[in-house]
Amino acid sequence: MSISVSEFIEDFASKLSNDQVSLFVGAGVSTEIGLPSWKMLFSDVAKALSLDIDAIDDYYQLSQYYCNKYSESDLKRLVALKLQTIETGSKTLERLLDLDFKSIWTTNFDTAIENCLLSKRTRYYKVHNDKDLSCINTNLMPVLYKINGDINDLENIVLTQSDWENYEYS
Repeated sequence: MSISVSEFIEDFASKLSNDQVSLFVGAGVSTEIGLPSWKMLFSDVAKALSLDIDAIDDYYQLSQYYCNKYSESDLKRLVALKLQTIETGSKTLERLLDLDFKSIWTTNFDTAIENCLLSKRTRYYKVHNDKDLSCINTNLMPVLYKINGDINDLENIVLTQSDWENYEYS
């Protein structure tokens, strides 16, 4: 059963106003402010391993290979250098955040969403590890769930195949 565009918009608007909709933000939004896509984020990793980044489709596996050959700290250093930003100028992100979602989910490590929320003077609560879950109150402010971790907590980011395989346990 299909619905018309106007029916979808009416239904979405109703659910949004009743806090029944979450926003999911992927890496594409961060590229708008100059942060790298996953492919570009791992291009130096592939180069160090003499691999063609265009032939890679599993970045967790690539990261694991790099980590096994070099070290986890080298991998995290490479990633961290590419993701530090104070930019807030993503028009797409600004428009999305104007919709006042109470729940925002992202796989991004970077701080683009946080920077945009701060530039809008919007208080938020960030969840990027298990300890953060105990303090959630969605009635007070939006909750930002960073399911792969946060660039400011490199010890707990999900970056390698091993991290991904152990995700549910850690």
